[in-house]
Amino acid sequence: QQLQRGNLVETVKQALKDSGLAASLLELEITESSVLENPELVISLLEQIRELGFSISMDDFGTGYSSLSYLKNLPIDKLKIDRSFIVNIQDEPKNQIIVKTVIFLAKELGIHILAEGVETEEEHTFLLQNRIDSIQGYYYSKPLPNDEFEIKLFNREASL
Repeated sequence: QQLQRGNLVETVKQALKDSGLAASLLELEITESSVLENPELVISLLEQIRELGFSISMDDFGTGYSSLSYLKNLPIDKLKIDRSFIVNIQDEPKNQIIVKTVIFLAKELGIHILAEGVETEEEHTFLLQNRIDSIQGYYYSKPLPNDEFEIKLFNREASL
């Protein structure tokens, strides 16, 4: 909805100013379906936001009615493969083909590719074997409050 209202760039600029953060530290996430209503407008808005220094990711890729022509023209830095394609991937040959193809396509377009919702060793292994860039999910950790996250992070860094 925010993409269609027309004041998104000004809203983002004001939020950036109010926060005092560098745009390069932030990622704006859009859904695949948000592009379909008015792709030309969305592409223009995303280009403006990217010029501010934000990175842009597309969430839930594969769940909408995407068009490859939009994908090649969208100014996005990261593509997130929806969990629905990851669940039980070892038993779903069609999902394996889709995930392998999306990974290849994203890499060829210079887009970082992330798999969402990875929970099992089998899913993790399949994705690593197919050269995924990033993985997120309960395989690594459930969502944590900030203080628990810091403890986990610092303990991990200490063991490296």
